Parts: sequence; C-alpha cells; structure tokens
Amino acid sequence: MRFVVAWFDRLPFRLKLVFLAGASTVLALSFMALVTGILVWWTSAESARFQGVAMRPLLAAAFTGPMIERDYASVEEVARTLVSRDGIQEVTIRSPDGKVLAQVRTPEGVDDLLASTQTIVLQENGLRFGEVSLHFVAGPARTLLMALFWVVLACVPVAIALAFWVFKGWAARLTGGLEQLAHTTRALAGGDLSVRAHVLTRDEVGALAADFNRMAGDLQQQFEAIRQAENAQRQLAERDPLTGLFNRRAFEVELDRRLQQTAAHPSQWLALMYLDLDEFKELNDNLGHAAGDAMLICVASALRQQVPKEALFARLGGDEFGFIAWIENEQAALMLAEQVLQALRQTTLTLGGTSLRLTGSVGVAVAPMHGHNASDLASAADTAMYRAKAAGRNAARLYQPATHEEGLAKLDWNQRLYRALELNLFELRFQGIWRTQDGSLSHAEALLRLRDENNPDLIFTPIQFIAHAERSGIIREIDRWVFRSVVGLLVHQPTLCVAVNVSASTIKAGGFAAFAAEILRSFEVSPHRIVIEITETSALGDLTEARLFVADLRALGCKIALDDFGSGYASFAYLKQLQADLVKIDGQFVQDIDQHAENRIIVRAIAEAVQLSAGETVAEFVEDEVSARLIPSLGVSLVQGYWFDRPAPLAQFMSTVARRAQEDAYLLRPVSCPVESV
Repeated sequence: MRFVVAWFDRLPFRLKLVFLAGASTVLALSFMALVTGILVWWTSAESARFQGVAMRPLLAAAFTGPMIERDYASVEEVARTLVSRDGIQEVTIRSPDGKVLAQVRTPEGVDDLLASTQTIVLQENGLRFGEVSLHFVAGPARTLLMALFWVVLACVPVAIALAFWVFKGWAARLTGGLEQLAHTTRALAGGDLSVRAHVLTRDEVGALAADFNRMAGDLQQQFEAIRQAENAQRQLAERDPLTGLFNRRAFEVELDRRLQQTAAHPSQWLALMYLDLDEFKELNDNLGHAAGDAMLICVASALRQQVPKEALFARLGGDEFGFIAWIENEQAALMLAEQVLQALRQTTLTLGGTSLRLTGSVGVAVAPMHGHNASDLASAADTAMYRAKAAGRNAARLYQPATHEEGLAKLDWNQRLYRALELNLFELRFQGIWRTQDGSLSHAEALLRLRDENNPDLIFTPIQFIAHAERSGIIREIDRWVFRSVVGLLVHQPTLCVAVNVSASTIKAGGFAAFAAEILRSFEVSPHRIVIEITETSALGDLTEARLFVADLRALGCKIALDDFGSGYASFAYLKQLQADLVKIDGQFVQDIDQHAENRIIVRAIAEAVQLSAGETVAEFVEDEVSARLIPSLGVSLVQGYWFDRPAPLAQFMSTVARRAQEDAYLLRPVSCPVESV
C-alpha cells in the first residue's frame, strides 16, 4: 500500500487528475454492474421459486400416475408438453435413486444467462417415487428487461454519488497540498514570516511548496535583517551615540506627548529642566576631547541614577542635558534639580592620577504655569538656566517671568539681525590707519553699522548688537557678509587696502580661509590688500585654533592684525606664536596717555616687542593733538582715531584721503568731518 501511495505521489499533477477521474468512472460502472448482476440473480431465483411452487401440484398430478406405473413414455410425453410452456426450456425426470428417466429441452437450447432451475420431488402418501427438474426462464424476457432497465436507472444516481464521494476524497488528498500552499500564502501575506507549507508529495505541488518554503525562509531572513537595521537606525535616531541617552529629537517628541497629557489633565504638572555643565569647554581645551567625552559618559551614568523611572533623561547636545518629570509642585521640581546637582558634584573622573569634578547650572520650568507648548516651556527653562549661570553657576533656578523680558530682548535682536541679513540693512563705514612717519594712509578699517528697518534714520553701532550676534551664532554670517562686501568694494578701489574684523565664533567654526579664497578669486582681488583683524581675547581663548586660522590666512596672502592687545590676557610671548603683522594697542592705554606714565611705559614696551617680531603697532583712539604728538615718540608706527578722521562711507573716506595727501602738518590740523549719528 505504501508503494502505491508513493508511486501515486510521484505522478505529475495532470496524470493524477486523469487517473482519479478514470478510477472514479470505473468504480461507478463496476458498482452499477455489480448491482445489476445481483438484481438479475435475485429476480431470476425468486421467479423460479415462485413458479416452481405454483406448478408443484400440476406436475405432481401429471407425473404421479405414469411414474408409479413406470410408463416412461407417458412421462416423456408429459415432459414434452411442458417444454416451451410458461418459459420452461428443459425438463429432467429422475427416479428415486437419481437415475435420469427422461430429459426434454426446447430446440433453441437452454439460455443459461436468464434461466434458473427448480427441482420438485414427487411423492404419494409419504412414498417418494421420483423428482422433476425444471430449467426455465424467470418470467417473460421483456418484463425482465424492463425491470432491469428501471433497476439500472435507479442505480445511476447512487453510482454518481459514489463516484463523486470517491472523487472528492481523492481530490481532497490531491489538492490538499494546494490548499496548504494557499493557506500559507495568505499567512505570509498577512505578515507571518514563520509559516511553512507542509506538503509531502513529490509532484509539481510538492516542488512549488519546497520553493515557497525556501522563499519564505529567505524573506524571513531579509525582513529580520531589515528589522535589525531599522532598530539600529531607530537607536541612532533616538539615542545619543556617546552616552546612550535619548537625544534632542526623541526628547522633544516625548515633551510634546507629555504636554498633550498635561493639557488633557490640568491637575498633572510637568517639570522641564535644562542642565548645562560649568566650565566644560575649559576641560575640553586643556585635556582634549577624549577627556571631555569620558566626563560626559561619567556624568550621564551618575545622573541617570537620580532620575525617577517615569522621567526622561536626555543629552541635548554638547554639555547640555534635559529632564522631563511629573511633579506635585514647583518645590518638588527644585528638589529634584538639587538632587541632580548634588549627584553631579559627587561625580569624579580620574585621568592620569588627577581627579576631575564639574558643577552645573539647572533651569527649571513647570507646565502649565510657565508654558502650554514645548517652545514656550523650553524658552522658560533656558532662561532659568542662564539665570542660574549669571547667579554664579553651580545652582538651580526656577523660571521667573520677570527675567523673561531680557530673554525676549535677546530674541528680538536675533530676529532683527536675521532680517538685516535678508534685507541688506547692514552698512560699512571706513576709518583710516595712518603712518606716523609721513602721514600717508596705510590702510582702512571696515566698521559695521546696522540701519533700523522701521526707522531708516536710526543707525546702530556694533557695541549695541555684536554681543547678541555672538551669543546666537549669527555673527558668523555677518562676518562673511562683511568680507564679501569689502572685497566687492575693492574692485573699484585698486589702491586701497582694508582691514576686516573676524569674530572668535568664526575662528572656531573653521572654513573661513577657504571661503575667503573663493571670494577673492571670484572678484579677482589680491589677498595682500586684505588685513584680517582678530581680537586678543578671541585668539587666546583657543590658541591652537587661532594659530591654525592665522596660518591658513597667511598662506592665502592676507595680513594679520591682533586687535585690542592688552585688554585681556596680554602676554608678549603670544606675539611670537601668532606672528601678527600688526598689533593694535587697546585704546585704554592710549586715551589720556599724557597723564599716565604707566600707560606710556606699556605702549612703548608693546611697540618694542612688536618691532622685534618684525611687525608694526597701531595706536587706537587717538583723539587729541597731545596724544597725536606723543604717540610717535613711543615707537608706534601707525595711528587711528577721531583726531585724524571719523568712520565714513567709502566715497567720503576716499575724499578725506585725497585731501590729506595735499596737507603737510596733518598731525596739527584735525579734519572737519560730520559726526555720525548713533
């Protein structure tokens, strides 16, 4: 049986269908033939039995006398009379001992198919004297055939039903693989990648199921790889790669979600806290970024233990961290902030045998009191954090609306500066830097002004907006605008050289040398006509970056000026490291120089140190005749100030230069220039 099943399973699918249909048809016909044979046999037997019973008295009367008298001729005559009567085809008479006494049959012979035999025993008063065997047709042939027709007709539905039942059973076995394959296909389409088709046949369906299983396995592996990649991308998108904390994007999403809950349930209070590490930049600058990264990891690990489980702790960037936590009141928020600061104070990082600790400043804002949306709440927390820094750092401050006015003023200036860049509201003024030896112009300094958008007559000087620009980072865009504008003006002034101020933020950001080279190349202006001024404080804030910045611009061909020298960390050793072409002495040492001997000493010392490094000194803020006469005697080679000219638009400045070229004693006769509105 197993061999047959295995043989059947190996057949092609189409041959299986043909075999199944043929087998079902043969089975149905065989059933009909069997039923027909049984009915014919039963009908024949019943008819013979009935006729035999009916003829027994007649035969007994006809044969008893001749048999007793042994008149076999009469017996045979009676037998001949019976033949062909009522369908009798053959009559056989036997003696009591079984001997055939007479046998008569019809000339046509005996029809064995539709004939049957009935034997009748002849006896009288208990005495047996013989027997008669009748071989006759069971009823008229026409009647039998009609009965057979109706019987067969009645069997047709049964045969069809049987064939259908058999066909359905085999078809279920035959198409079970297809059904299994269809089921697994639907499961796969529904997302169940672990589903497999269990088809054991070795025909086309079995091969298709095997291919399907291989395909499902490959898809499962591919989707698993995709899922792992998505998880990795999600991890990268939501987590800070250094500390493993949530990043700013995930933090902002969660903040929005919790603020929605706060809006739906006003009784729930949500605290937003910003933590900024104090003096982290100094740690980075002095010990390197690797030490800074190690400190951030150490801080994140320590602070994570202080944050409640339902709170969210994230690194927002740099040395800034954020906290979101449900609170009962404002005091609870401040207590949590103090716990965070205490944990930070106790966090120690050991590097090279040195134990390092940092403090932090925390700003706290509470929703819904301090804001209903993420922007307002973040602004409030940020304001509170800067208030903590202004209070001496290493402290936590709760947002106070009164301190927000300063923040709004800063925000207003930021927007105003962006608008100034968009609407080209910045303007340039030029002031000369003159040689003390012959009174000629060395170069001019480009000075920035901002014209008010709503009041064109109102002009702001850098002291009013530069600090805002530096805090917001807009100063980098402003520096590039100034440089581009100056180079564009130099195209029409082929003999003029101009000094351009560059901020510490621009130095730190990098890429300015490449930008400058591209601008000079596009306008076809020589780099030697540009002097880049950097302040002493910005240069010494990160001496390594400043040296690289100076080296790149000197390689380009620009000159370097160190501005406001002496205002901050003044050290003559820095002059050698920076190799500045010009050193501008801070104005605090020049103003009233005739009245302060120590100022004269400082100015002379700076001038002599610069001369040793093959540079030149510039005295700023020369505003009176006494200072103008005294400065050259101290070894200063260049001067700048209101005694010579005031900042003016380029055309007016060039007129001043032309007029001074015709004067001899320029130091004694100040130029009459209109005072600029401030």
